[in-house]
Amino acid sequence: IKFHVDATNLSEIGKLFGQPELGGSAIADGTLTGNATSVRTSGTISGNDITYKGNEALELSGTFDVQVPELAVADARIGGELAANFVKVGGVEINDVRAKIAFAAQQLDFSTNLKHDSRELDAAGKVIFHPDHQELHLPTLAIRAEGQEWRLVSGTEAAIQYGADKLTVLNPKLVNGDQTIAADGVQSVDHHDVIGRG
Repeated sequence: IKFHVDATNLSEIGKLFGQPELGGSAIADGTLTGNATSVRTSGTISGNDITYKGNEALELSGTFDVQVPELAVADARIGGELAANFVKVGGVEINDVRAKIAFAAQQLDFSTNLKHDSRELDAAGKVIFHPDHQELHLPTLAIRAEGQEWRLVSGTEAAIQYGADKLTVLNPKLVNGDQTIAADGVQSVDHHDVIGRG
């Protein structure tokens, strides 16, 4: 089955799903295949003036591929690529965003490139969703600005754990030539108390 969805007012759709802060417009084209035990849908999506809880994207486009084996939503496998321009997230403005994602079994694998003026960030890794906390693992991280590049030490992996009202940062060791930055630590989310280890 082929489908075409032209949602000129996402705020109305957001209200139906209890997300009144969703806004903008989007178009999706794709196919839906499957049977009584498995469903798959894939296609393309584009949007304009997308807003959600204070975050914004002037333009976005991408592809999606969703598989639901045994019709079990909890076992869904989701993949896709996304490109967005003039993005604002948490008050931070980003001119250009490129990302690739794959989600399955409570794990999100990703790679992304962010650009804003003369600054650029490359990151790749995974987010693991546990019942009581989330973990972000970054084997790849590079930050470039004004002709300088800082990147993770080869063979290391930075990790961030969030849960139980605290944020734990492990092994974010960045190098630029013979310069090194390391900032392991634990921060209380409620009280903003920082316990540094380095």
